Amino acid sequence: MLTQASPDGSHTITYRGGGELGMGGPEWGWISIDGRDEIIGATPDDVVWSNDGQFLAFVRLDVQDVPNRQAVEGMNYKVGIVRLADYAVRYCLGNHGLAELKVQNLSAELLYATVDGEPRVLQLGRIDWP
Repeated sequence: MLTQASPDGSHTITYRGGGELGMGGPEWGWISIDGRDEIIGATPDDVVWSNDGQFLAFVRLDVQDVPNRQAVEGMNYKVGIVRLADYAVRYCLGNHGLAELKVQNLSAELLYATVDGEPRVLQLGRIDWP
C-alpha cells in the first residue's frame, strides 16, 4: 500500500495494488482519496497532483466483459480527473486496446497528457462538472 500527500498537504491518496491484467500485463489497483470510496483500476505510476492540490489526475484501466478476458479488445484506458473541492470525478482522453496513455502534468487550468506519444492538452474549465 502506498500513500501520497498533495503538494499543499491537505489531501492524501492511498494506492492498494490489485494485480496484473494477465501475465506480464499492465498493473492495476485501487486508489482512495482522503479515505473515501476506492476507485478501481488505477495504474500505480500515473497519479499526478495539480500544484495547488485542488485537482488530481490518474490513469484508469477499464476491462469490459469479454468472454475470455484475455484479449485486448475489451481493454481501454481513461484519464480520471478529481476536483478535490467536492471529490467529483470526470473521465476523459480514453483510448482503446494497448494504446499508451500517460498523464504528464496538471495545473488548476490544464491537463497535459500523451496518447500513443501524441501530446494532448485538456482545459479543465471545459469539463462538465456536476
